[in-house]
Amino acid sequence: MSGAGPGSNSPNMRKDIEHGRKHEKNALKAASEELQMKIRPKQRYKDSNNKIVIPDGVTEDGSPVEVKCPRPRDGESSLSDMAEKRKNFYFNSDGDVNKKNPAYDQVQKQIDATGADEGYLVVYYNDDEGTEETKVVSVPRDQGRINQLLEREKDKDDLVSQFSSLNVADKKY
Repeated sequence: MSGAGPGSNSPNMRKDIEHGRKHEKNALKAASEELQMKIRPKQRYKDSNNKIVIPDGVTEDGSPVEVKCPRPRDGESSLSDMAEKRKNFYFNSDGDVNKKNPAYDQVQKQIDATGADEGYLVVYYNDDEGTEETKVVSVPRDQGRINQLLEREKDKDDLVSQFSSLNVADKKY
């Protein structure tokens, strides 16, 4: 993102979101061509914790597809520029998915929800001046990571339940 933190409502964050929405369909089309498979549009699934998960698309064989369309910054003319210049980009310089990027966990949750053995992370570059590039990264199921994500989510839900069951009105301050 362009320096805006999560949950930020900054002008740069809005531009990033608009850029992604504008290019998502083209990214899915490019991924479909690269994978030589049809990709169905968004569908709802439930993960192992019964939470709703909505991948950007699903291949005809049932693998989830997550699309990211980062908005280029000054001096970035390709996905490899972005990967080189940005800290914690979607994939590393070898072209492998970056397991430290939140998109990796997002795809793992989608893999859990769809029951697939793998998913795809599609990173689409478009500078709005005619240059575009697509990278489709296969993301294999990582059951250990999925289990960690599900447990963390369950712990978070338990904590919320505990707080919401407290009767704050009875407290004497």
